[in-house]
Amino acid sequence: MGSDLQQLDYEGDGGESLYSQLAYLFFAVSLMCICQRLNLQDLWNKKQDLWNNRADSKMDSNRTVADAALNQATHATGEATRAVQTAVGAQGAAQAAQDTANAARNQAGLAQASATAAQARADAAHAQADDATAQAGLARDEAGAAKRAVNRLRAEVRVLKRRIMHTELAAATWRATWDKINVRVRNHLYDELDVRRHYEKQTVSDLLESTVDNDLRDLYKLLAPVKDRTVLEEERSRAERCVRICSCLGLPVPTDLQDRYKIQE
Repeated sequence: MGSDLQQLDYEGDGGESLYSQLAYLFFAVSLMCICQRLNLQDLWNKKQDLWNNRADSKMDSNRTVADAALNQATHATGEATRAVQTAVGAQGAAQAAQDTANAARNQAGLAQASATAAQARADAAHAQADDATAQAGLARDEAGAAKRAVNRLRAEVRVLKRRIMHTELAAATWRATWDKINVRVRNHLYDELDVRRHYEKQTVSDLLESTVDNDLRDLYKLLAPVKDRTVLEEERSRAERCVRICSCLGLPVPTDLQDRYKIQE
């Protein structure tokens, strides 16, 4: 039936029906285009929003990545700085180690020199010890010789003691004899001969020739062999010898002789 109507329309008013159809078609197409345009605009806006969201997300992601990269770069820079500082410290430590090694080498040289000097001193000490041993041997020999010398000296001292004892007796006897002679000479000079004024100039020979005492003459011949001295010189000489003998033997010195002739010990 529809086809029939269409056929009738085509056939009855063909031109008006075609225009109507075209108008309808244009309207439908326009409506479709409008709808499509609306849909496309919405889709475009959504797409634009999506792109913007994606761009923001990508920008945030890129910013996050950039921040992370910046943080990594900062960390790497800090690590590099610390590495540089560590390297500088290591270089300083290496220099200090080199200086320490040089000082140790110098100290080793000094120690070697000290050891050499110590060895030399030890050798010298060893040589001195050998010399000391030899000297000790010589000292022992000298000690033995000294001991023998001491023994000889002791024997000589014993002999000297015996001699001193005899000398003391002889000195005592001689002193008594001298005192006796001195008294008798003075008595004869002052009393018998009366030569007081010529006492200092009177010689022993004159005395022997002038005296009449035979005992006195014999004693003077025995004790006064020098005949050209004066009596005073002979008395002084004998007094000095008496004082020396008494001093050497440790005997008491006659004070009358010292006072009379002004003799110093």
